[in-house]
Amino acid sequence: MQLALSTTSILYIQLSEFKTLIASVTLPIKVLSGSFDYEKDFQKQQSENLSKRSLPKILGSVDLYKYNQGLVISNSFLRYHPRPIFQSYSAYTERLATINALHLRDPQAPDNIFYDMLSIDNRYPTLDDNLSLPELLVRYSFNSQKTNELFLFFNKKKIPRTYTMIPIESGYLNFDEWRDIPNIDQLLWSEINLRKNLFGRFVSFLFKSPPIFIDVRLQDNSIESFRLIPQLAKSGFLLSPLLKSNNDLLDICVNNFRPTEKSQKITEFKVRTLPNIFSLIQFQKRGEFKLKMLKVYDDKFYPAEKFK
Repeated sequence: MQLALSTTSILYIQLSEFKTLIASVTLPIKVLSGSFDYEKDFQKQQSENLSKRSLPKILGSVDLYKYNQGLVISNSFLRYHPRPIFQSYSAYTERLATINALHLRDPQAPDNIFYDMLSIDNRYPTLDDNLSLPELLVRYSFNSQKTNELFLFFNKKKIPRTYTMIPIESGYLNFDEWRDIPNIDQLLWSEINLRKNLFGRFVSFLFKSPPIFIDVRLQDNSIESFRLIPQLAKSGFLLSPLLKSNNDLLDICVNNFRPTEKSQKITEFKVRTLPNIFSLIQFQKRGEFKLKMLKVYDDKFYPAEKFK
């Protein structure tokens, strides 16, 4: 009986592979001959996508962070109002990140936002649309009724909250050197400036820049490593607590924008690049960092920090 099942499974796998092979051969022929129905194929894929990951029906305009905009398009009953750089990982410079953040300040900003913390390429999770996160916290309110296992759902507030950045410390930063983080129950914002030297700027014209990584040590003494995008790190990002999942973001939203007991607070961090001399000699020996407390208020007395 076991042999028969194994044989059946093998035949099924071979049949599936054969169908895939046939499809890979016939599809280009249909496209070249003009017999391929693009509209029918699009509708089929849209239907499959919708059945797998449907979004709730809501009133007003909608945007989706950080990517997977195809889900909004598939749910044609939603009024899609995207930000200027509509996929967060594409806003990879301070200027582009600022454009997206200012979009949330606009009176015509979307009425609703679906938000997913998932990033790409193992980036530090709060680097994507880094400057938009404070705007999200002050201009939108978490809505538990429309939230599902895929996204957190936010509604635009009629009267925004405000936030301010309170400097805590600043200093120099060496590669592969741990820096302590103050143990305070607040959101911590960091600006990390890693400057290339003349040789590094010259090499950048010819070759891809070496990757930069950030290692963070959590309160349980575990270490996690992520990609760091230097241009975004320079403009600032939420460093602590570590927000890897939607639940991590949800925790601070329902706790008056402060870490909770479940939050993954960071005790220290370091930046590094590839362990070879060619990567290291492209940067100045010391970088700079600033650490600030990100405080969100409902009281309009406190002014929000403006972008420079």
